[in-house]
Amino acid sequence: IYNLSAQSSVGLSFKDPYTSIKSIYHSTLILLEAIRTIEFEGNIFFAGSSEIFGETNIGADVNSPRKPKSPYAHAKDASMNLVKQYRELYDLNCITGVLFNHESKIRTEKFVIPKIIKGAIDCQKDNNKRLTLGNINISRDWGWAEDYVEAMQIITRAKEKKDYVICTGKLISLREIIEKVFKKLNMNWQDYVILEKELKRPYDITKSYGNPKSLKDDLGWENKKTIDDIINLLLDNENFK
Repeated sequence: IYNLSAQSSVGLSFKDPYTSIKSIYHSTLILLEAIRTIEFEGNIFFAGSSEIFGETNIGADVNSPRKPKSPYAHAKDASMNLVKQYRELYDLNCITGVLFNHESKIRTEKFVIPKIIKGAIDCQKDNNKRLTLGNINISRDWGWAEDYVEAMQIITRAKEKKDYVICTGKLISLREIIEKVFKKLNMNWQDYVILEKELKRPYDITKSYGNPKSLKDDLGWENKKTIDDIINLLLDNENFK
């Protein structure tokens, strides 16, 4: 079982904390209780989040200090603790994979990179268009969803049930991504991007990245797609629509 369901927007969790926490923590508890009650012997993967670590000065792993800064992050932190407790108390085959930011062709524009991709292409098509963003002075560990799903399967099927972070280990600023996207379209991003304070979150993590060493050492997984690969794939996908 792969439990990937949840309200997945950090920004939205500030506006509607109850729904966010319920969709993450309560769903985890319900599923754990169900599999405990029926004595389910299969494997269960729960999707965790890098947001539990807050600011990271070094690449985070599962043993790093946790400093959640949003309702979403608090719920993911509590969910991970609950999964570990059920694994240890009831000997369930349940684990959490702590996922750092990951992009895919099916992500919507409520997430920042798809918003940048579509916005840049719209500006290329219409010189009067502008892309409005909030805080671009943040850096994240951005990976590719297909790579991470492979990691999820490897972790879930491993003989030893333990939690891992799933990440690239590379820190890239949002400003750099904007520059790369517009440059690939032969445009100067500063001519088209408008920054608005209203779009900033009540609290935004400046720097967040992980350490993939334990996952590589234990199970042989490592990230394949670079940020340039990801941008190219998303640009091609948007142009194909």
